[in-house]
Amino acid sequence: MDIKWVLHRCEEVMALPIEQANALKWIEACGRIAYRSEDKIGPGSDKKLINMLHKLGHWSVFGHSNITLRLKSALEISNWKGFIYRNPHESSFHRWIERDGELFINGNFTAWMKTMLTKDRYLNFLQPIFKSLPFEYDTNDPRVVSSIKDIPEQLIRVTCIYTTNRLITHELVRHRPVADYTQESTRYCIYRDEVHLCEHNASAFENAMPHIEDAFNEYNKLLKSGLSREYARGVLPHLLAAKIAVTHDIGNEKYGWKYIYKLRTSKGAAPQIRDLMYQTKDKIKHEYGIDIAEG
Repeated sequence: MDIKWVLHRCEEVMALPIEQANALKWIEACGRIAYRSEDKIGPGSDKKLINMLHKLGHWSVFGHSNITLRLKSALEISNWKGFIYRNPHESSFHRWIERDGELFINGNFTAWMKTMLTKDRYLNFLQPIFKSLPFEYDTNDPRVVSSIKDIPEQLIRVTCIYTTNRLITHELVRHRPVADYTQESTRYCIYRDEVHLCEHNASAFENAMPHIEDAFNEYNKLLKSGLSREYARGVLPHLLAAKIAVTHDIGNEKYGWKYIYKLRTSKGAAPQIRDLMYQTKDKIKHEYGIDIAEG
C-alpha cells in the first residue's frame, strides 16, 4: 500500500446563487465528493444524479445552492411574515433582511422544497417559482434575484471545498444551522492501493507509521473477510485525508462564515482549522471582494 501525505487546504470557493444550469452542475460536483465519483461527471450527469437523490430522499446535497427572493409588495411581505409565525420550523432554514421597504429572503433548494411542501396558503403566491424544484425554478420571475451584487452581503451563500483530515471535518460540521455539508464517505469509498493522510507536520508521525500501516492492512483484511465497509471503516485513522464541501451564508458576527472565521481563528482554535480559515478568507476576498474577517 502506498501512503502519501497531503496538506490541509481550501481548494475552491463558489459564491451562490449562480446561473441555474450551473447550479445543478455545482450540486452534482459537491454530491460526488461523497462517493469520489467526480470521474462520472459528463453531459446530463447532473440531472441524472439529482433525480436519483431526489427519489431516494437524500436532499442534503441540494443544500449547496441558493435562491434569493426580493419581495416589494406589502401584501407578499405580510404573507411571508404570516408563514414565519405559523411555521417556525420550516422558516428557520431561511434568513431574511428588510431593507428600504423590500424583503430579501434566501434559502437553498432543500429549504424552499420543504417550505413549499407545507402548502401554507400564505405562500400560494410563490408556487409558480418553485413548482419544478429541485430541477429548475423560474428565473424569469422578477422576485428572483440572480446577481450576487444585488443581494445583501449577509445573505450570499458561499461553498468552500476543503481537503483536510477526519479530525478537522468533525469540527467543521459542528457549525449549524443554515449550513450544509457533503464529505467523502468512508461508507461508500474504499481505501486500498494508494491512500492519503493529511497533516502539516507529517514528520511528527514517523514513529507511528507502522501502526497506521497496520490499521490500513487490517481494514483491507476485514473487507476481504466479508465485513461491510460500514464496520471495517472503524479501524481507519483520523489522519485519513477527506474532501468536504461546506456551504454557509456570509452571515455576521452571530452566524455564517464571519462567525466561523472569528471563532476558528481565535487563540483557542486548532492550528489546522485556523490555517484553513485564513485560506478561506483570502480566497473569498480574492474572488468576490468580501472580507469575512470584518464583523
